[in-house]
Amino acid sequence: MTNEQKRLVSALLLSHGRDPERFPQLVHPFYQKEWCVATDNKHLIRVKRDLIPDSTPGVYERRFPNTANIIPSRQELNETITKDQLSKVLEQVPKTSTVECGDCHGSGEVVFSYLSMDGEKYQRREACPVCGGCGEVEIDFPVMIRMYPCNIKDVLVPAGEIDWLNDILSILNAGKITLRSVTSKEGRNDRVYFTVNDNIDIMIMGMLSADKDEDGAVTYEGSPVRIV
Repeated sequence: MTNEQKRLVSALLLSHGRDPERFPQLVHPFYQKEWCVATDNKHLIRVKRDLIPDSTPGVYERRFPNTANIIPSRQELNETITKDQLSKVLEQVPKTSTVECGDCHGSGEVVFSYLSMDGEKYQRREACPVCGGCGEVEIDFPVMIRMYPCNIKDVLVPAGEIDWLNDILSILNAGKITLRSVTSKEGRNDRVYFTVNDNIDIMIMGMLSADKDEDGAVTYEGSPVRIV
C-alpha cells in the first residue's frame, strides 16, 4: 500500500459511524459503485474507488444508504478554504462557559456557622469563597466546544465537524479544500459540500438549530464564528 493509499484509508477510518445500535450500516467504510464511502450521519467522505486497495480490510459493498442522493449534482461555488483558516476559526471557539455557582446557587453569598467557646451557635452571611461573590463560575465545557456554531455561507456547522475536517486535511496532507455547494432549506437538511483534489468529496450536515441540541438544551452563548 502506497503512502497516498494509507492516507486515504486513514481518512475513511476516521469518518465512519460508531453507534452499531442506531446505525449498524455505518460502522464501516463501504464501497458504492465507483466510490468508497464513510459516514457517521453527520459528515461524509467518499474517495474514488480505484484509489483504494481492493484488499482493504473492513470495507464492504453496500447499496444502502444511497449516498448519490445526498451529494449535490450542481457545483455552483468554487471557493478555496485553507487549513490555516479552519485552524483560526477553531481558535475563536470559546473553550469555557460561565455557569451558576453550585455552592451559593447563584446568590453570591453563603452562610458560615460557628460555635463559640460558650457553646453558642452563630451564623454569618459572607461572599461565596468559590465564586468570589459573583454567583457564577467558569468551567471547561467540551460539549459547547463541539457544538459551537461556525458559519459557512449562512449554514451553521458545529465546531466539532470543523475540527474533524481539519484532521482530515492533516491526514491527507492537504493545505486547502474547495467549497463547491451549500444547500439550505430553512434550517432543515442544511449541508455543505467540499472537494479535495477532485478525487475526494466531503459533506457536512448543518446544525438542527443555532443554539439548541437535539434535546432542546442550549449549547452555547455568543455569536457564530464565520468561516466564509
